[in-house]
Amino acid sequence: MENTQQILDLLNSDDASIRKNAVESILVLPTDEILKKLCDMVTDEDKGIRNIISLKLGFNPDWNAAKFLVKYISSEDISVRNLAGDILIKIGKNAVAALEEHVIISNEADQKFILDVLGLIGDPSIGPITLKVLEESRYDNVILACIETLGNVRYSEAVNTLVSFFNRSELYQPSVIEALGKIGGNVALGFMMAQYDAVDELSRYSIIEGLAAAGDESTFFFLLNKLYNTGGPLVWALINSIEQLKEK
Repeated sequence: MENTQQILDLLNSDDASIRKNAVESILVLPTDEILKKLCDMVTDEDKGIRNIISLKLGFNPDWNAAKFLVKYISSEDISVRNLAGDILIKIGKNAVAALEEHVIISNEADQKFILDVLGLIGDPSIGPITLKVLEESRYDNVILACIETLGNVRYSEAVNTLVSFFNRSELYQPSVIEALGKIGGNVALGFMMAQYDAVDELSRYSIIEGLAAAGDESTFFFLLNKLYNTGGPLVWALINSIEQLKEK
C-alpha cells in the first residue's frame, strides 16, 4: 500500500495515464492532503481525468470534498466553475456547510452561483442563510437567486419576507409568485389569489401555475371562476391548472 507521498507523486505525474490510474485506485477515504489534490484536479488539462474526478468526488459524499472544492466556484475558467458546481450538487447535503460559509464572503457573481447550487441540492436547512443574503444584498440577480432558492427548498418561514419583496419591485414579482407556489400553505396561496387581478399577464401565468402546483379545493374554485371571465392565451393556462387540481 502506497503512502501519501507516493500517491501524491502519481497524481502529480506528467503522464496523464499515470494520473488517471492513480485517481481510479483510490477507493477509500483519502487523507486531507490527497483529497485536496483530487479537488485541485478539476483543473487538470486532461478531460478524461476531470470526468473521473467528477465521478470519484461526486459519488463519495462522505469524503467531505466540498471544503476543498468550493473555492473553484470563483474560477475564471467557466468549465472549471461548472464542474465544481456539478460535483457539489452530486455531493448534496454534505456540501451545504462549505457552501453556506462561502456564500457570505463571496462577490455578487459567486453568490448567485452558490445560491443556484444550493437550490438544486434542495436542503431546507439553507433557508436561514438564504434569507440573510436576500435581506442584505443590493444586487437584483442575487435577490432573484435567493427568491428562487427559497422556493426550490420550500422554506415555509420565508413566506412573509417573500411577500414583502413582491411589493418592492415588479422585477421580483414573477419569481416571488413562483416561489410561493412551490412553498404552498394558506398564507402563500391566499396572497397569490389576492394579487391575481392586480398584476400583469406574466405574473398571472405564474400565479396560475403556482396555484396548480400547491393548490387545494379553494384554489380550484378560484381558478374555475377566473376561467369564466378570461379570454386569450390565459384560458389554456387556466384549463391546464384546473385539470391538475381536479386530478389531486
